[in-house]
Amino acid sequence: MEASSTTLLTSDYSDDSLCSSEQPTTAATNNYRSSSPEPDLPLLPQAAETIKVTALPRGGIYVPTAAGPLQIGIPPETIKDSMALGLAMPQYFVMPPDSFHRELGSGLGINVAEFEFPAYYNFFLRKRTIKLVVGSLETERRLRIVLQETLFGPVHIDPDVDFSQAVPRAARPNLAAESDYFRMFDGKVLTLDSLVQFVHFDAAGVVTIEGEGDYRGARIELRHRRANGGEFVVDEVDGASGRRRRAIVSQFIDLPDVLPFHPEPTNTVFEPPAFGVTVLGNSHGFDPSGSTSGYVLWINRRGYMIDPPPYACVILRNFNIRPSLIDGVIVTHCHADHDAGTFQKILFEGQVTVITTRTIYGSFIRKYAALSGLPPPLLRQTHRFLPVTIGETLRLRGASLNFFYTLHSIPCIGLEVFFGKRSIVFSADHMNDPERIAQMARDGILSDGRRDALLAFPWHHDAIFHEAGVPPIHTPIRTLAELPEDVKKRLYVVHVTPSSIPPDSGLRVAPLGVQNTVAIRVEAPPQQHHIAGSAVDALDLIGSVGIFGHCSLTQARDLLELGSRRTYPAGSIIQEAGGAVTDVCIVSNGRALVRYSAMARGVTVPATKESGEHGAAVAPQQRRSWQDEVLYSGADDVLSRGDWFGEEALMDAATPAAAAVVAITDVELLVLSATDLRWVLGDRVGLGLGARGYSSVWEGDIRGSLGAGAEGDGAKELVVGRPCARRPRIDRLIARNCVLRSMTRGQKLLFQSLLEARDLDQGDVVWRRGTPMCFTVLLARGVLYFSDLTSGETIMDAAMDRGVLSRHSACASRNGTGACSCHRHGSNGDSASYQNGVMGDGESRRRVRCPAEFHPGTLIGRSGPLISAEGGTHKHTLRCKTPATVLLVERDRMHYFSINNPGVFLSIHDLMFVA
Repeated sequence: MEASSTTLLTSDYSDDSLCSSEQPTTAATNNYRSSSPEPDLPLLPQAAETIKVTALPRGGIYVPTAAGPLQIGIPPETIKDSMALGLAMPQYFVMPPDSFHRELGSGLGINVAEFEFPAYYNFFLRKRTIKLVVGSLETERRLRIVLQETLFGPVHIDPDVDFSQAVPRAARPNLAAESDYFRMFDGKVLTLDSLVQFVHFDAAGVVTIEGEGDYRGARIELRHRRANGGEFVVDEVDGASGRRRRAIVSQFIDLPDVLPFHPEPTNTVFEPPAFGVTVLGNSHGFDPSGSTSGYVLWINRRGYMIDPPPYACVILRNFNIRPSLIDGVIVTHCHADHDAGTFQKILFEGQVTVITTRTIYGSFIRKYAALSGLPPPLLRQTHRFLPVTIGETLRLRGASLNFFYTLHSIPCIGLEVFFGKRSIVFSADHMNDPERIAQMARDGILSDGRRDALLAFPWHHDAIFHEAGVPPIHTPIRTLAELPEDVKKRLYVVHVTPSSIPPDSGLRVAPLGVQNTVAIRVEAPPQQHHIAGSAVDALDLIGSVGIFGHCSLTQARDLLELGSRRTYPAGSIIQEAGGAVTDVCIVSNGRALVRYSAMARGVTVPATKESGEHGAAVAPQQRRSWQDEVLYSGADDVLSRGDWFGEEALMDAATPAAAAVVAITDVELLVLSATDLRWVLGDRVGLGLGARGYSSVWEGDIRGSLGAGAEGDGAKELVVGRPCARRPRIDRLIARNCVLRSMTRGQKLLFQSLLEARDLDQGDVVWRRGTPMCFTVLLARGVLYFSDLTSGETIMDAAMDRGVLSRHSACASRNGTGACSCHRHGSNGDSASYQNGVMGDGESRRRVRCPAEFHPGTLIGRSGPLISAEGGTHKHTLRCKTPATVLLVERDRMHYFSINNPGVFLSIHDLMFVA
């Protein structure tokens, strides 16, 4: 259970850039973040019309103009929206300042600058070059990196790094030569400039687009403005009629919580097979009605996602499959239709393991570091990497996995999976055309050994998931149609539309959805009543609880011996609201409801006729309302595997249960008594960081760093007090914070366990300008302010006044102009401002007035520099305007929280404050 490393993040958190040495910043004028005063918009005739824009279902705004359509924002699979709606495919796409979605929720980690498939569609189908409007040369540089990795693959490939010594060199692929083969199109070598032309704003901040072909004679002018938090203005002049129209579109790309083709949420509990596959998508990137191919491979009832499509986590959630059931993600290659959901999965709750070869992993990191603007070292810290070696067997949960390189335009791996005496094979993207393979060998592109390996595809497995598509980079359908009937019975075709399969071919498309999971019958491992009888499963559950994540192996062994399992039938009460709490309970199977409302609002708990092994039957009754019900603002929580409750048992004083817990379905719990936990873990029951343990007070006089201490001493070393367990008032504070309130219950519990409350007097200093960063603060009571800044001094235009800031601070849902009050640090001479925009080079960061004061619920302090190896220093002095209570998150604790919740961290890591 020990973490493999406690190394702090090694990232550059300078004020001007987040670019690492692996991605040097190109000096360039960034018209998105120009601080010069903005000129007024050109006046239009009073009779000017408004261009009617279309909000696309997957996100992005389609703007039809007399000079041709353009699109602002490019979420994954966005071309499918245009195709399905019968809209002309745009040639011009406007890159938003924020290149991926940072807000916690369904859209977290979704790339809104996915230009890959629009470029393919325009080039291969329309025979034209896509034109990307970008805000800086630095953005162009980063997008060229993306295009290199996704179109041509890595520039430099180590021929030995991915292979076991047991693999003969003659049988190894020449990945560079194979990629070069696929670069030929119509007798010419494809280049980056063949597919994409970058368009920049001029010195006046304008892009002029002249209509071509059918649109000849029309002209549009595109402007980017900082008004209303950032917006694009499209002015149109129709040369034929002289008509003038205008559209104003927010720079923020709204993403739907649920897409139309997503399954409806269900209360049915999905029981993963011991061995099998759930198909999340079975089509390709150009099918407007299909979902892009992706899978969940189930091994011993635990999941490994393979090329998860966008929103794959939402699809699983709607089928009641918790993130804790997914142990890792297998990345086969770095085309957008196969890796778009991987980055999103990485950012969801808990750390995920990324499984692929070192070559593909390097490409993945370069691609998403360039897209997001995050330094590669920081991006690597958000997950674990498990390297694949071709020729060596990888063992996962009792299964054996063998990987192989397929024949594709960029490096791509397929895999064979063996569990018990059954097996599955995934082809991944693969050009399985025997005639072409033979010709490539004759042309010297493939060695004889590589040719023979490709022709000997393993058709013998119990289940075969093989792709088909448009040559030359995919398998022609005839290859599969010519297979023996016995093979076809075990074959599931993917990456294809049903209409492309000949009706008499004997082929079938892989069935879509959790309800159609392909289960391979194997002998399931025995389950025993005592926890030690299923040690691996128990360790998974213990490790999924953040406060136990640093248990040593010795401590984990003790917990295995002392823990037990309990079962409760559906409808029974597991925990009474207001009752004594003696155990920490982790859900192993089933679903339960935390009934805050039943306790706080007098809601009737449903009756049941059954009584459980440990749960009493529930009669209809009214739960008493707590006098402090106002302290609770959260809705009821649904618990499933990996979720836990009973945190009150870890408090020093006897604390009654804050809520009832009711079994929705039959529930199995892993139960750890608080007495045993204290005996095993001692004072480190909450969290075991380092070797120093915890005390209830800080060591030494804290006034040198927190309080009224002398100037210039800097912050002293902190010895953190015992982690406070969940408090109702902290729940209320978190509910007021525009980012923290979107955390999951498990994330909230962990975050609350890291907080240390301190009372301060009026005039006390929280931290001083120039002192090292040691903690961030969540303001619980009172008012804080930056005492070395003058409120209202800003380098922004006057449109962003106090009223706009107040509106933003409310963090209302985005309506095209509103924005979450998440402000980034910036400076310009002696003035200071707070900005919100893209990570990295930060183009078009929204600048707002420095607030006069901070109020309860505000998180203050940049967590990125705080936990970086280089550390950081405070840029301003934070002082108490009134007596205050602050909740501190110390450096080591924030590091622990961040690496286990990368999505939350990446939402706030370079923000100066979050209101």
